[in-house]
Amino acid sequence: MNSTYRKLLLLVALFACGSMAKAQLPNEKFGKPSNLEWDFVGWGDAVNADAIILCKTMKVTYQLSDQLANYNSSYNEIGYDNLGDFGKNEIDDSNILVNYEIRLRTKILKPEGAKHANIDITYYNVDDNKLTNVDELSDLKIRVFTKNEKGKVEKRNVNTSDFVKERVDNNYMVMHVVVPDVQAGSIIEYQYNITSVRPVFIYDWVFQECIPTVRSKCD
Repeated sequence: MNSTYRKLLLLVALFACGSMAKAQLPNEKFGKPSNLEWDFVGWGDAVNADAIILCKTMKVTYQLSDQLANYNSSYNEIGYDNLGDFGKNEIDDSNILVNYEIRLRTKILKPEGAKHANIDITYYNVDDNKLTNVDELSDLKIRVFTKNEKGKVEKRNVNTSDFVKERVDNNYMVMHVVVPDVQAGSIIEYQYNITSVRPVFIYDWVFQECIPTVRSKCD
């Protein structure tokens, strides 16, 4: 076997291994669990777990507040010679917002793992009616996927209006998310956004939870 042929075989083998590794990664596209995720029952020490987190991601982006964005728009329209008081506006911590997009997919492996379908979402909210600069929790959506006796996937949306808000202390609120009627084999998807008024205080990201986590990513 000549060297050129050996190199070609090596490249093919590396490409195949890379493709297999990529195929084994949990699906980050929400709305339709993959076949691999339906078949997934854990690995190593996780085979005895009650539930498992297949994928959790957080995407962090920054944006100017509406006030400063409107100022920039007006600045472009007025022009340099007619600035007036516009020059007093500057970018600082008070006019920068941080957007967090959180996505989570959990699979229940055993009946006793149904409790892991419930999650708590903690966010900044000062207990002061005079303050309007508080973080906002929005776009909370939860879907439950279950296979029936015929193997067909059934999807249902969870009514988020019944979830309970609770004040933890003077600075934070928690949203208690309770997902009913889950069973062994169910896959639950959560997605929500947090808009934060505190650009210098970043929310923590826990890569491994109390149950095994297959994939965790923060951008």
